[in-house]
Amino acid sequence: MPDLSEFINKPDPTLEAINFHIEMEQTAYTTKNIGFGVIGEPCSRKIWYNINIEEPEIFKAETLRIFRDGHRAEAYMAEDLRRIKGIELYTHDPNRGGKQYKLDDLDGRFTGRLDGVIKGIIQAPKTFHTWEHKNVKDEKFDKLEKLKLKFGEKQALQNWNIIYYAQVQSNMKYSQLDRSYMTVSTPGLRRVTSVRTDFNKPYADALTDKARRIIESKEPMTRISDNKESFDCKFCRWKDICHEK
Repeated sequence: MPDLSEFINKPDPTLEAINFHIEMEQTAYTTKNIGFGVIGEPCSRKIWYNINIEEPEIFKAETLRIFRDGHRAEAYMAEDLRRIKGIELYTHDPNRGGKQYKLDDLDGRFTGRLDGVIKGIIQAPKTFHTWEHKNVKDEKFDKLEKLKLKFGEKQALQNWNIIYYAQVQSNMKYSQLDRSYMTVSTPGLRRVTSVRTDFNKPYADALTDKARRIIESKEPMTRISDNKESFDCKFCRWKDICHEK
């Protein structure tokens, strides 16, 4: 534990001390697996680095708070959904000792965890859907609302966030369901919306093939851009290794 005097010259030493503890308490780890929530990443080389370089990603307190807020939002949203008569929401797998539902393929190296499985939503009361919850900034929330009007609900997710779209497609494939129900909120669940998506088997199969190629490759995949200051590369954690080393 640091000497609290280290923070005394900060604008607010108490808050700086809190930030320090939040950052120190995080669990940093590396993985050899590709998650369903990652496979939609446009740069396959980035995913390859994720599973081949043993360098844990360390987050700042602000980012860790965003993660924490997202977990809380998911829990509150589950509570709200269960208030509706007729809704069945399953968020924990009894076959895994009450842990979150886990899906996998490619010898366990392509993996995903379902937020839940839901039945009884008023729009389609007899159909089981995979359920996923996302907590996003207001600007991103507003964009989804506009895309729902422009493309219709069933096409909105693919045009809004391709990584989320890939995640729910893989969720549907490996849970053997053909509908997805995603709820989306802003921080604090001040605003909430939803989007339903149909299963796209060719797309989901292509994602599995993509994961297989990345896992089996002995060399880094082709980078998405040769310009390290491009939009796709500028904020990538592997930028220096990818372009310079």
